[in-house]
Amino acid sequence: MFVFKKLTHFFTPLTSLTFQTETLPEIHILNKKAEIIDYSKYDHIVEGGLVLKSGFLQVLDCPNSIVELKVKLKPGYYRVRIYFSNIVGYNADKEESSDNTKIEVWPDAYTEPQVLKMYNLAKRRIH
Repeated sequence: MFVFKKLTHFFTPLTSLTFQTETLPEIHILNKKAEIIDYSKYDHIVEGGLVLKSGFLQVLDCPNSIVELKVKLKPGYYRVRIYFSNIVGYNADKEESSDNTKIEVWPDAYTEPQVLKMYNLAKRRIH
């Protein structure tokens, strides 16, 4: 795992990369789809297609839209899967939160967004 701040990295089809910083979620650029998903580890999982025309995948912060990560990828179609865990630990009023996000990106045909696992709102307790 590489730990860095604001880096441009070049991806080749022979490599698989993992990025994570204090402000970025865990991001995996894969050569192919991760075949095994342990649904029990995650509260919510979504997946969808991405058309990358520019050759650069950018991850921006919210709400300022500052580029946190820029990865050079071959233009084309990609799939993005986002895993959320410990959603109950999220608190919008706190700068630090104990929720976790993992993102996987790999070359694949375009698909419409879909929910692979839906978060159970009944588990969420408002503090």
